Amino acid sequence: MKKEGKKTAASHSRWVVLFLLASNLLSALSFEIGSSVSRKALPIARPAVDSVANLKAARIFSLVQQSSIYSNGNRLSTRLMDSVEGQVAPIPTADECAAGLGTFKQLIYDQLDANNLPRALGILENMQQCNIAPDGELYNRLLTACFSGRQFRRAEELFLLMGLQGVPRDVRAYSTMITGMARARKLPMASMYFDKMKDDGVAPDLAAYSALIDGFTKAGKMDLAEKWFARMVDAQIQPDVVAYTSMMAGYANKGQLAVAEATLGAMVEAGVAPNVVSYSALIGGYARLGDLDKALDWFERMGHAGVDADAGAHTAVVAGLCRAGRMDDAVQWFLGMGAAGPAAAPTTATYNALIQGQVAAGAPERAAKWLAKLQAAPGLAADAQSYAPLVEHYARAGELQRATTYLAKAQAEGLAPTRASFSAVVEAQAAKGNLKRADEYLARARAAGAGCSPQAYGAVLAAYMRFDAAPRAGALLEEMRRGEGGAPRPNVAHFSTVISAFARRGDLGRANYYYRLMLDDKVRPNVVTFNAMINGFIKAGRVDKALNFSEKMVEQGVAMDSVTYNSLISGLAKAGQMDQAKEKYEEMKRAGVWPNGITHNALMHGFARRGDMKGVTDSFNRMVQGGVKPDVVSFSTVIDGWCRAGDMGRAEEWRARMAAAGVAPNIYTYNALVGGYAHAGDVNLARAVFAEIGQAGLRPTVVSHSALATGLAKAGRPGEAAEAVEYMERSGMRPNAAVFRAVADGYATLGETELLAEWLERGKRAARASERSNNNKRGGAKAAE
Repeated sequence: MKKEGKKTAASHSRWVVLFLLASNLLSALSFEIGSSVSRKALPIARPAVDSVANLKAARIFSLVQQSSIYSNGNRLSTRLMDSVEGQVAPIPTADECAAGLGTFKQLIYDQLDANNLPRALGILENMQQCNIAPDGELYNRLLTACFSGRQFRRAEELFLLMGLQGVPRDVRAYSTMITGMARARKLPMASMYFDKMKDDGVAPDLAAYSALIDGFTKAGKMDLAEKWFARMVDAQIQPDVVAYTSMMAGYANKGQLAVAEATLGAMVEAGVAPNVVSYSALIGGYARLGDLDKALDWFERMGHAGVDADAGAHTAVVAGLCRAGRMDDAVQWFLGMGAAGPAAAPTTATYNALIQGQVAAGAPERAAKWLAKLQAAPGLAADAQSYAPLVEHYARAGELQRATTYLAKAQAEGLAPTRASFSAVVEAQAAKGNLKRADEYLARARAAGAGCSPQAYGAVLAAYMRFDAAPRAGALLEEMRRGEGGAPRPNVAHFSTVISAFARRGDLGRANYYYRLMLDDKVRPNVVTFNAMINGFIKAGRVDKALNFSEKMVEQGVAMDSVTYNSLISGLAKAGQMDQAKEKYEEMKRAGVWPNGITHNALMHGFARRGDMKGVTDSFNRMVQGGVKPDVVSFSTVIDGWCRAGDMGRAEEWRARMAAAGVAPNIYTYNALVGGYAHAGDVNLARAVFAEIGQAGLRPTVVSHSALATGLAKAGRPGEAAEAVEYMERSGMRPNAAVFRAVADGYATLGETELLAEWLERGKRAARASERSNNNKRGGAKAAE
């Protein structure tokens, strides 16, 4: 029955699932790590056929092998087959398993030497099925190969398996894990393995400490690098040239060259001879700071110390000369590298320094020639950094065709363009309003695994907002929140852009939705965020909600600026709450935010609306006394106030003051005057001012026509008023209900009952349309609650 079961399994699928302890199985076994399970070899049973579906759900390599191993003296033959994911092969036979550990190890080593990690892990799977436990040497080779292939999770699985099978995890195994994680910038994981190493009674060696030091210096965390260096010394482990040089490079990258020099001095005093990498750290550091004299001085000291300069040291000098704009000197140094020996021959990095230098010097055509020279250089090839300066230069210059051509050339050569290259193109497309192309290159960046910078995503979001594509902005923000395609997590600028877009459209429900998401994501709103919400509520007439957000603003420690105060003062003034508006004005001054023209204009507008002309003129005078120059809005507000008060003489006096101040009237000024004369019953003067609108190069608005029509109707000339309304409607303007009622009243005065009924009905329709519009606005504000 057992044999028959095997046949059934073999007929179901031909291949062996490669790695049984993948994601799902590891989760099931992980509870045993901290338990008292004995650390003897754990045989791994072959899965039953009905478990294949479960294993397929895990992340498992799809390589499988079928082996036929037979002995003929010392001769061994192996047949490895490509696989089909999820298929199961027969268990290795007893004869195959008899090959022993040595044979399996050699097969695995052969695959590792051929850079075929999946096949190596497939052979490891056959070992497990034969109950042959790998030894520490084999595991260490596999761990190293996993890190070389950036298979970090697979390395963790193998390391776990070592413990489960009782294979001693010695200093080499731990150092491999620490080094691999540190090089991958997974520094918390590297530190965790270091601590576990000590907990397991394994004494850390020089390699373990050096790996952590190098990882933290490359990450720019010099405080932590210093702590690990001190721990190494306290552990009586003598730092070597690698540890010292890592510290030097870290300090040099931070611009702390004096500390880097002192570290080199300490290295020499400790009897550790600096190498070319040590000196290159100082040469490159001074070159980056623009201190070429110091860089060249250290280059000479290196020679005096008997250390031959390599290509890296020479390239540091070339790059420094390029940064200083000394392109001729950089080229001369480059030409001399060939005579300094094979080790000093120019590399791709050297050419890249010249390409970058020529671009920075404003000579992209020369940069292109250096790119061509690199491509023609024997034994060298361009990389993504070779193309990046040209792509970024042309993108920022707005020459998108050239930028995208170089990007395409890089990809045609099998190179993955840099994150900066894609970002520059995306930003440029967004800036030009090419939303479709911006989306396209954003997608290409994701597909290439490069992603784009937060600034590039911000540019696309801003473009969506600019072109009234708020829903697309919202969708992109959601994508960023999910981290799709390596998208950066949204920051305060990204959220604020989307919130502003929806608030500006009057969709306060969606604006508030993203505000809440922002808080959920632990992103702290800033003044731009709050101002967007406050402005949105003010425009919707919800001053109470705007004030509520200003209180939240203060609670979260965000200082209100002039935009915040002006919005609140304007909203309160429009709502007729002038006492509260004046309180905000005083609060604004106490907060050290100086009132500007917008502030004073908002107060004057509020006073004018309620007929308080003393308040209007007092505000105007305070503005002048505060050194703020009145603008067209300031004068127009005062004129409008006097017109509303029916004092056209004062209105004309302020019109004269306006002209004397060199401020030209705008359409609002004329509308106030037309309305004032019309309301005063002086239709002829109203018409005269109306005629001035066209003479000033302006176009009458619905307010201009409505004021004139209302005046005509009240003056007993409803026929002329009706003609004005008809003209407005033909021109696409929408008179409000008050205009229709004024015309109806005019016809009523004349006893024209039919026309009266007609215009009353038209007035009702206009009123209903206005109510629907207001309800929509209120609905947007209500949704935000």
